Amino acid sequence: MEPSSREYWIKAKDTRVLQLRLPSDLATPLPRETINPLYDKEIAALTNILAFFKAAKNAQLPIYTLPDDVLLDIFLYADRCLMPPPAPQAGYRISPPRVSMAMVCSQVCLRWRILALGSEILWAIVDFASSGPAWVAERLARSGLADLVVRVVPSSEMLLLQDVHRFTAFVSSIVPEHQHIASLELCIDTPLVTEFVERLPSSGGALAGIRRLSIHPVRRSTTALSDESDLLSVIASCLSSPMPYLREASLSGAVALASSSRLWDALPSNLTSLRLEQDRKTANFFKRGYPGFPDLLSFLQHSTGLQSLVLRWVPAIPTEHRPVVPKPFPLPHLRHLEIAETPRLCDYLLKTMQYSDQCRVLVETEGGESNRYAPLLPAVAVARHKSSLSLEVASRVAPGIGTLRHVRVRLSSLLQTNGSPGDDVPSQDWKFNWRNGHGGPFNLVRSLLDVHPLMNIHHLSLRGAMPLSVPEWITRLSKSSVIENMVIHTSDEYTICVALGCPIAVSSDDQTPTSVLLPSLARLELCACDLGRLFRATAAECGAADENQPLRWYLLRTMRARVGAGAVPRQFVLTNCDRVKESWVDEIKAAVPEEMRREWDFDAWLGKARAL
Repeated sequence: MEPSSREYWIKAKDTRVLQLRLPSDLATPLPRETINPLYDKEIAALTNILAFFKAAKNAQLPIYTLPDDVLLDIFLYADRCLMPPPAPQAGYRISPPRVSMAMVCSQVCLRWRILALGSEILWAIVDFASSGPAWVAERLARSGLADLVVRVVPSSEMLLLQDVHRFTAFVSSIVPEHQHIASLELCIDTPLVTEFVERLPSSGGALAGIRRLSIHPVRRSTTALSDESDLLSVIASCLSSPMPYLREASLSGAVALASSSRLWDALPSNLTSLRLEQDRKTANFFKRGYPGFPDLLSFLQHSTGLQSLVLRWVPAIPTEHRPVVPKPFPLPHLRHLEIAETPRLCDYLLKTMQYSDQCRVLVETEGGESNRYAPLLPAVAVARHKSSLSLEVASRVAPGIGTLRHVRVRLSSLLQTNGSPGDDVPSQDWKFNWRNGHGGPFNLVRSLLDVHPLMNIHHLSLRGAMPLSVPEWITRLSKSSVIENMVIHTSDEYTICVALGCPIAVSSDDQTPTSVLLPSLARLELCACDLGRLFRATAAECGAADENQPLRWYLLRTMRARVGAGAVPRQFVLTNCDRVKESWVDEIKAAVPEEMRREWDFDAWLGKARAL
């Protein structure tokens, strides 16, 4: 009999505890009860990684039956997503080096150990933060020097400064093999890191064969960054030699747009992925702007092969450094576009590019007041085909900042491409942020629905407090008769539920007259809603008594109205809803004929398992 997943992992954990040795610099071994939680964290992280790959590639196979090629993919993924360094042990002032997750995998069982230690691909990943000089030499020997993946990313700035000799030995081992580096990740954390790029040969194309490049800073205070403007230019200059095979670049916005940067001359025009990103707090520090911004636009105009473009909070670009683009430049192969900027800069960037309907667009912006978002609203994709719309209003309190609110709009086509059932046209995802603005979210929701009516929306999902009154919902939904599926998540207002049961006027020329909204509604779902919440709908709004009533009362009234119109949803779902009373369920059963509610699961409403 095959062991269960739980038995498998318990055995793996116990085996790992017995096999691994404690650090040699500890005078006495730690007791097992102290060690166990550390390994539990490793196994938990490993389980998450395995679950990811299991769902993606072999959803029906137990973990222990995965073939070697899938396991190797798991190990590679694990080593790219290293575990955070553990907390300092008692008596130590700094954290130990970062743990290589691939090596954690190799300790689980004999089969995994043979697979991990015998793979040249895994040995080719050389990480300063988890490799001593002897370990680096061993990796270089076992990898065959093919497609080296080099990380110069300290797990701790203090650890790096206290271990200069180890870092120097690391650089001395890697630099002679520069021609074999296929992927390089640099962290512009301290001037010490520049030793690596400065020691690369200045001629002969030190990184001519590189295919992936990542340069980014550790998130630190602006005080520390104020001393690093020269450092950014040094790194950019060291990477200015041509890199013809480079296909993926992820860069700090400060490095890429520095005035002395010659980086754009080194990047090939056939780049497939470009990511410029700056920490939001760091981006606010660079107030002067960067003359390199026109160079970025010029590069993009010639990079017609780009498939992915991400621009997130690059340093502030003053208006004088934004060149006038006569017409949008084409990016025909772009499939992923992500922009996080101020509303004006988002609007400017979107208007400079032309991409196909197959491109997934994600926009995040922060403006403070809803009227600052007005220029962006027309850019939110109009649903020209059968589409799904998700609208979310949310807020949270951040310590020391106050209330943060956002409106998120997700729009995706429901049309299938290439005949594949699960291959839908990518979505558009817009997130509008602001701080301490009370009326902003509500005004923005109204403006969005005014600019883009729900004409071709077949699936509608609402989350959070929707500001529309019953008459406003009636006005908007009366023009949206094609909605088939509606999901209402946790909310402070349920006026849309009231509107669904309100009678509406029917024009004489209507070919399919009905007395209720959304006659095509086939599925209505309420998630995490409080059915006992009291609110008032006036007689003028829906013909109801002008008094407080629980949401249950309005839902019952809605279903009675839809029974009379022959528009009862085929599925009515309540998921994790509060205060669902059995007496109310009985009233619903009495109000809706059985043939109209055959797919309704009343037991699930009450939190019961359906009887077999």
